[in-house]
Amino acid sequence: MRTRIPVILDTDIGGDIDDTWALTLMLKSPELDVKLITTDTGNTTYRAKVVAKMLEVAGRTDIPIGIGLQFGD
Repeated sequence: MRTRIPVILDTDIGGDIDDTWALTLMLKSPELDVKLITTDTGNTTYRAKVVAKMLEVAGRTDIPIGIGLQFGD
């Protein structure tokens, strides 16, 4: 069995579709081992809620979410 690549995603998800697709692809990729997702910039609490919902739907609530400092927005 191949060793999975550990990954941390730092994202500004929720403002554009690009990070939503990136997270979906990461969760579906058997060669990647998502260890942590952090939200940055703007309304980081909202962004963390988007990530949490995606993880719930994907059945991956085992992945921790780090909420960055909220600036702007």
